[in-house]
Amino acid sequence: MAGKLELEADVVDAFYRGACDRSELRQALECMRRLLGGAAVVFGEKEFGRPGLSDLITVGVMDEPWLQRYPPFAAYDPLPDAALLAPAGSVLSSARIVPREDRRRNPFINEFLLPVGVRDAIATRQPSGICRGGMISVMQGIERAPFDNEDSAVLGRLAPHFGRVLQIRRLFNQTAGRAAFLSAIVDRGTTGIIALSNEGPALFINRPAELMASAGDGLTLDRNGRLIVADRAIAKQLTAFRADVLAGGAGGLLRVPRISGRLPYVLLVARLPTENELFPSMRRGVLIAIHDPARTTAATEQKLADLLRLPRATARLVCALLEGEDLRHYAERTGISMNTARFHLKSAFARTETHSQAELVRQALMVLSDLGSYFEGN
Repeated sequence: MAGKLELEADVVDAFYRGACDRSELRQALECMRRLLGGAAVVFGEKEFGRPGLSDLITVGVMDEPWLQRYPPFAAYDPLPDAALLAPAGSVLSSARIVPREDRRRNPFINEFLLPVGVRDAIATRQPSGICRGGMISVMQGIERAPFDNEDSAVLGRLAPHFGRVLQIRRLFNQTAGRAAFLSAIVDRGTTGIIALSNEGPALFINRPAELMASAGDGLTLDRNGRLIVADRAIAKQLTAFRADVLAGGAGGLLRVPRISGRLPYVLLVARLPTENELFPSMRRGVLIAIHDPARTTAATEQKLADLLRLPRATARLVCALLEGEDLRHYAERTGISMNTARFHLKSAFARTETHSQAELVRQALMVLSDLGSYFEGN
């Protein structure tokens, strides 16, 4: 008896490990199969109005070839529909819900189960969403004695744990899907984005940042995803800006010379927002945005004017700041006074609700990254 209780505890432990790992969940099903002496165990999702089960995971005699044969027989599988209608956590037996005369005519039983040595099953169901339920079936082999009340009691004790695992699994899948969606959005732009914690490897690197680093034109990434700048003086400034952000400062802007002689990269070093569900336990982090002026199109000025609702002259100044030009040099190059340049800068601050050039550049980079592709096609 003690050995069976230990194996039951192993099943529970394996279930929770498998909430976010499909291979671990498969091991949990194998522990359950041994515990109940089944020929196979099947996990699947049942959706109201659709026949059979989806997202199947199996262990035992029902292997991968078996899964491929399942769809044509799904409509004749009696347990999923019965389980969806039964109270959550209850244990059902196919031997009890399928009348003897129906068993002889049911193709799922006679053409699908019996050829692999399976006669009956016990199953439990837990909700996994609106009109959806997760279901575990333990299959009875032909040579095994029918499942009894003790077997059903064991499955009933495991059912609440199965329900909690389904909730964790659903939240994990939603979070993973949301992260993939956000990553795809960030990857669509041309701005390189690197998110760093206060120590350890990078939290996130988007595709444009990887491409810029792989070019080796003045900057690269180390094996932990941290930015390495070839110019020693700029590298020291980058280290100082990172330390400033981690200490609660605002960071700043850097121009990174390029080996090719092209226009320097513009780096924005700023605080990484942490008031969200992705990094809830991290106190401070560093966001590095990399802008490549060589990829700036002639239409960028108009894009910024439209996206940030700026006058054209103000948008022209913001474009210059994006390219790493300082205010005095911009005034001299365009033939305007410093007072006029400051007026346009203050106008940009007011319309974007920013208070520094670093904040202004960060907002401009972000809107171009998120919405710039829309303007490419219009």
